[in-house]
Amino acid sequence: MPKGLEYLAVEFKNIDPLTDLIVTVESTIWIESDMEIEFLGHKMFLIPESDKSDPIIRFPLTDIFFSFDFQRESPKIYEAFSIVLRLLSAFTWNYQEPFTCNGLMTILKGMNVSTKSNRIHVKDYFNPKEIVIGNDADSRLALALFREALTSDNIPMKFLSFAKILNVKYKDKQQEDEFNRIVRLLSDKKALNRINQLDELGEDVGEKLYKSGRCAIAHANTAPTIDPDDTSDLYELHLDMPLVKSVAEYIINVELNLQSILLR
Repeated sequence: MPKGLEYLAVEFKNIDPLTDLIVTVESTIWIESDMEIEFLGHKMFLIPESDKSDPIIRFPLTDIFFSFDFQRESPKIYEAFSIVLRLLSAFTWNYQEPFTCNGLMTILKGMNVSTKSNRIHVKDYFNPKEIVIGNDADSRLALALFREALTSDNIPMKFLSFAKILNVKYKDKQQEDEFNRIVRLLSDKKALNRINQLDELGEDVGEKLYKSGRCAIAHANTAPTIDPDDTSDLYELHLDMPLVKSVAEYIINVELNLQSILLR
């Protein structure tokens, strides 16, 4: 048994490292005591942080999957890990907090997952049993992109992930017009301040977000482009970030009808 799994077997008596998928979580909020939940028809166990470990999601691999085997990369491992990521995306959307975890390759290799980040703060409003989840492909993709954006420290990639949430609902040629439509429906103060700034400059907001933001990040051979080493490009994206984030939230909250607990 790999070293990291030996630690888990000793530290947590109810964990079987050979039959459970073990994922350590990094977030600013978590539960205070052990909790059993059901997510997408699967039973999981949430374990609070300890003196030596970050919080853990324990996902028993039943006959639906297989007996855990670190010697081979079965597609079922990826399927099980995807369900955990869906759960983290649902947490991220509902509580507007980034939830990340140790990577899949770490799990496959059985590496030591007993880390300690000291970031967790128990919040009494965090209830994993009462969350809005995506029940169709578009909703699941939108929540995944939102978590990708919220957990990214890379400004262009954060912007692109938020912008792609609009693309979940609207095709390329529609997006510029849809940006222009939705920004006039927003109420977020930071977003409204940026809209006012762009209006005063005579900028077409939809064109700026789509062509100078989303497309400029995604493409490298057609102007305009975003240079990751050009801080003026990064600063401009930073200024537009509250706006594109608010558009993404509107799409999920209103058009996909997934009302975040904290945005209700």
